[in-house]
Amino acid sequence: MKQQLNRVRLTAGRVTDFVCPADKVQAFLWDTDTPTLALRVTPTGRKTYVFESRLNGSTLRVSIGTMPTMAS
Repeated sequence: MKQQLNRVRLTAGRVTDFVCPADKVQAFLWDTDTPTLALRVTPTGRKTYVFESRLNGSTLRVSIGTMPTMAS
């Protein structure tokens, strides 16, 4: 897996404030405590928690749940 430069502790405030840059299709905010956990956000504002790992040399990404569904 490539090195993730935007690793932070996923807190409620950071999750709420995280937005996708206008020139991107999606953006990721990676967790420091659980390195395979990330928040993915799209330009529409949809936020999804994802798990990412590798299997047989390929990236495997699984959606866990969307915001605010996971928060409630």
